[in-house]
Amino acid sequence: MVKYLLWMVGFSGLAASAAIVYLHTTYPAELPAITVNHSSKSKVLSLATASFPNEQAVSQIWNRELRRPLYDPPPPPPPAPPLPPPTIPIAVLGILGESDRPFALLRIGNVNSGLMGVGDKTNSSGIEVEILSIIEREVRLKVGGREITARKEPQ
Repeated sequence: MVKYLLWMVGFSGLAASAAIVYLHTTYPAELPAITVNHSSKSKVLSLATASFPNEQAVSQIWNRELRRPLYDPPPPPPPAPPLPPPTIPIAVLGILGESDRPFALLRIGNVNSGLMGVGDKTNSSGIEVEILSIIEREVRLKVGGREITARKEPQ
C-alpha cells in the first residue's frame, strides 16, 4: 500500500512538471508564477491564478483543425476578359441588280469575294461573313457574330 502511494505521489509530481513545461513552451509570456508559501508548515507550492491563459485562448488552440494546408494558397487570378472579334476590312466595290434581288460586289480582307446576294455566306480570312441586307449604297453584314454596315464610297 505504501509502495502504491509513493508511486502515486511520484507520478503526480511528474505530471505537474510536464504540465508546467508544456505551459511554458505554449505560452512563454503567460507562464504562471510559482510562489512558495512559507507561512504554512507544509511548504506547499501555490500557483498564482492571475497569469493562467483564459478560456478563449485555450479553446482556440483546442479547436484548431490539424489537417489543413501549411499556408493559404493565393487566390486564382481572375479570368482574362474575352478578346474582341477580329476586325477585317470590308469594302463595297459595287451594288447591282434590281430592288427585289440585289447583289453586292465585296472585298473582304485582301480577297475579292465576288457577287453576293442576301443570305449568302462566305468564310473569308477564317471568319464567317453573312449578307443580311443590301440597300442602295450600303450592305448590312454579320461578321463573326456581330452586325456591321459597309457603305459604297461615292466616286
